[in-house]
This record gives sequence, structure tokens and C-alpha cells, in this order.
Amino acid sequence: MPASPEYIKSLVENPRESLRIEVKSWIDPGAPEGKAKILKACIAMRNRGVGGFLVVGFDNATLAPSTTGVPKDVRGAFHADEVNRLVNGHASERFEVHVHFAERDGQEFPVLEVEGGAETIVAAKRRLPDANGVALVERDDVYVRSLSQNNTPSTGKPRAEDWRTILAPFFDNREADLGGFLRRHLDQRQLGALAGAAASAGESRGAAEPLPQVEALTLINEGHNRYQAQRLDRGLGNLPRHGALEVAAVIEGDTPDGPPTQSFLNLIGAANPGYTGWPFWIDSRGFPKEEGGPGLNLDPAPRVIGGGWETFLYRYEPGSWYNHLDFWRAEPVGRFYAYRAFEDDIAEGSGYPEAMTTLDFRLVVWRVAEAIAVPMAFARAMGLAPEETSLHYAFRWSGLRGRELSSWTEPARHTPPGLICHEHEVRSRVVDVPLETPISAIAPYVRTATSELFASFGGFELSATEVEDLTKSALKL
Repeated sequence: MPASPEYIKSLVENPRESLRIEVKSWIDPGAPEGKAKILKACIAMRNRGVGGFLVVGFDNATLAPSTTGVPKDVRGAFHADEVNRLVNGHASERFEVHVHFAERDGQEFPVLEVEGGAETIVAAKRRLPDANGVALVERDDVYVRSLSQNNTPSTGKPRAEDWRTILAPFFDNREADLGGFLRRHLDQRQLGALAGAAASAGESRGAAEPLPQVEALTLINEGHNRYQAQRLDRGLGNLPRHGALEVAAVIEGDTPDGPPTQSFLNLIGAANPGYTGWPFWIDSRGFPKEEGGPGLNLDPAPRVIGGGWETFLYRYEPGSWYNHLDFWRAEPVGRFYAYRAFEDDIAEGSGYPEAMTTLDFRLVVWRVAEAIAVPMAFARAMGLAPEETSLHYAFRWSGLRGRELSSWTEPARHTPPGLICHEHEVRSRVVDVPLETPISAIAPYVRTATSELFASFGGFELSATEVEDLTKSALKL
């Protein structure tokens, strides 16, 4: 399913480089060099297994809009038919490239989207020469998105050390297909027997040590204290009334031990899949400083504090849908914390509910799915062995008392009226996720993480099918 207009708009408003997002200055799609850049980027995104985006029209270094080389007719230059004709005329496997456009400061910018789901490596099947006959792309060339020595993302031919990371998503996609096959061809009794056998096999591995689970519970309190310290340090004594989601993730495995270097920040910034337009642990380098009143410090740049990177992001303008309040912390030892104000409260404007009155269950599932998936991407990028690594998550929701459960972002997803929460705060049980779990298979963990929260709204229970549907939608599976 193509990305939403809101997500595309967010990529243009806040362009950023990651393994899933490539930013380029203006390209001439009619010139051989421009064609080569588009072809290499699209093949590289397809070979990510999870797809990706090419955002065109921004300076690669500053991420500011570029003013040179702008086509007179942007939509004509990047017509979807021409882009797909180029890519599928040279790629060894056919796949669709969606071409989106979003406006910023009166200028339209193209965003090329390559969907995920590939199960095989894509290569060039034809040579692409320049005007002098020199090959810009050779037949059988393979391109991927990978990290350079300083952990910045780039597109190029794979190196020997890239192949393990490259192949993992393809196995995940095949496992997802296998899961669908089993659901289609086995009845409930047979599925139950298969699940029991799998559970017995898992128990034979032995239970995990309790320490990481305890550490996750401790981290959610430590992280909240750091959020409060940053809030006061920036002069934000009073904030709009809001509830919040907090998540703490602790990696159990052979995590590296070292200081919070720029290389580590580059690594997690590049590894973040960017499933949503405003992802957890968003890389805020290059973000403009928000305007604030006297005594306010709203600098969004990450800071090193106490052995970790911290970012505080706040913007509030009455009536604006773009309002946000986020804090995150990331430590090289494999500890990650995030605080996020509910969109139900802080975003304003036509169609948004009154603050502190409702909680959208669809947004809850989306945010929890992303909060589980992003640290898994970090762990993989850190080079941890999936079969020897687990992640432990603790979630906490606050500001809940008096809210009614709803689906205001998608009214077709009906909820019974009168589901009111009578608690101020709800915590999840600690959720343990093996790193070898495919992203396509994390829905059961999302359901476990959200079950106590939903039950606090009049005993509500979201079905496994709906959680899986929403999780796949959030992670664009």
C-alpha cells in the first residue's frame, strides 16, 4: 500500500537520510546521469526488502531545499509512467515505483516510493551508458543502501560485510508468506497444535535471566526523570495538558561498551526505518530551532548527557496539527527510552478531538508497533547476532482518567460507546522479543504490550486479527 499524503508531506517538511530514505539534489530524469541516479536508488531500496523513499530537491549536506536545477515542470519531469519505464526496463525484477509530490514554501518536490516485500535480490539487467558510451550502470550490477565507516547511509554496490544485513529482510518476507499460507490452509485445531509444539520448543531453550526485564522497568522511571530535567532546563514550566506514551527498551546480548560518539548517533539515525512521518528516536540534526518566548531554549539538536544522546522536541501553536512533544534517550550499551505526547491531545485543528477526552486505539497500536520495531532495527545495525539477542520492552501510558476509547482517525473502525478509563496511569507487562523475530511477526507482542491498556477501558479487548492488521499498516508490510 502506498504511503499516505501525510507521510510524504512529513518527508518533505523534515527530510532526513537513513537506510530507508535517500535525499538527492534536483535530478534531470531525461539525462543519462539522472536516470542512473534514479535507477540505482530504486534498486537499492528494493534490495532493502522493506522498500524505501527517494526524496528529490534537497541539498545532501544541509537537507535544505535546493534552488539549482529545478525543472520547469516538476510533475512532467517525474511522471510515474516514465520513472517506471526506466526502472522496469533495467531492473531484473519488475516492481512498482510510486511517485508522490508534496509542496513546501510554494515549491513542489517529488518523492519516489519503492514498496517492500521483495524475496530476491534485484540487479540491473541492461547496461545504461552516458552520452559518450561510458557505462553508468552495468548489466548484473547490484545496488544496496548500507552504512559507511562513520555509519552514514549511502547507495552503492554491496561489500562483503553487507550481505548478512541485506539478506535478512528477504528471509523475513518469506516467513511472512509462510505464515499466510498456514493460516489459509490449516484449521484452528491444527494451528493450535502447531502453536503448542512451537511453545514447547521455545521453553526448551530455557527462560531468560530476569535482570534485563527489571532493567526495562527501571529505565522507564530513569528516562522520565531525564525528560523532566530537560523540560525544566529548557524553561518549559507549563505545557499544554496532555497524556503521554513512554517506552523503555533494553537489549540483552553482546552489546558494545563505549561512549556516545557521533558514529553511534549516525548509526541509529541511519538504521531508523522511519515507518511513520515522525518516528520514535527521530534524528533531529538539522531541524530548525523552534521559536519560543523569553527564557525558553527549544534547540532540537541532540546532546550528550550521562553516557547517552538526548533530544527534546517541542512545538506548540494553537490550532496546528503539526504540534509535537517528544523526548528520547539512546545509550550505546543498548538502552533506549522515549516520551511522546498523545496526538489526541497536542495536535489541534479541524477534525482533532478536544484534549484529554479520548484515546484512539488505532494510534496506540501504530505507536507501540513502531516503538518495538525501531530498537530491533538498532540492534541489527549494531551487528548483534539475532539468535543470541533479545529485547525487553516496558510501556507506560499516563493522563488516562476520564478518556473514552475511540477511533477518531478512522471512524470505520467502530468501538462500542462508553468505554471509559478510570485510572490515571497504566503500565504494560514487560514484553520480551527475540531479535530473530521477523518484523512481519511482531503483532502478538504488540497485542501483549497493549492488552492492559485496552482492558482499562471497560474491559475492552482488541482482536488478534485487528492488531495484526494495524501493525502491518503501521510498518507498511
